[in-house]
Amino acid sequence: MKCITDYINEFAYKDGFEKILALLSSCGDESKPDLSLRHAFYLIEFLAKTMPLWHRQFAVMFIPRLRRAVEKYFSASQITIKFHRDCFSGALKAFTNIIKRYYPSSPSTTAPKDVDDNYPLISQHVSFIASITLLNSDKLEQRVAGLNQINEVLKGTRYSHFGRKGLTDKDILERLKKHHVLSGIFGGAESHV
Repeated sequence: MKCITDYINEFAYKDGFEKILALLSSCGDESKPDLSLRHAFYLIEFLAKTMPLWHRQFAVMFIPRLRRAVEKYFSASQITIKFHRDCFSGALKAFTNIIKRYYPSSPSTTAPKDVDDNYPLISQHVSFIASITLLNSDKLEQRVAGLNQINEVLKGTRYSHFGRKGLTDKDILERLKKHHVLSGIFGGAESHV
C-alpha cells in the first residue's frame, strides 16, 4: 500500500517538479504556450501543500530555483491573461509559505548587504514585481489590483522598523520612481499633485 510520500517521490522521479519549474520559467517565450494565472496558482498551491513532505536537501536545491521561476513568471505580461484576483493573491500567499521554509525571517549577519536573504523581503519583492506588471495592463481591474498590491507592500514597510525585515521606505520610493508608477497614476508633469 502506497502513502502520499510515495506518490510525491514518484512525481519527482518522473521530473514533475522540473516540469513545473519549466512551465513557470517559460513565460514570455513565443514557442511555449501561455500559462494562465489560474494554472500558475494551482501549480504553486500544489507545491505549497506538498512542501512539508519535501526532504531538506530537495528543498535547499528546489526553493531558490522556484523563486527565480516565480519572479520571471510574475514579471511577464502573462499574468494579465484571464486575470483572477483570488488566484493572484492565493499564488503570492502560497509562494510566501514555500519560501518561509528556506529563507530566514530576518537578514543573515554573514550574507552581504546586497543579498536579499529573508523571506519578507523576497515576498515583498515578488509582490512588487507582480504589481508593476499589473499596472502596465490595459484593463482597469488589473491596474487597480496592481495598486492594491503596492499598497500591501507599503503596509509592510511600516513594520520593517520594528524588527520585521522587509523593503525599506527608500527601497519602495526608488522602485516607484524607477518604474514611473507615480507619473503613471497622477499623469506625469501636467499633474497638480
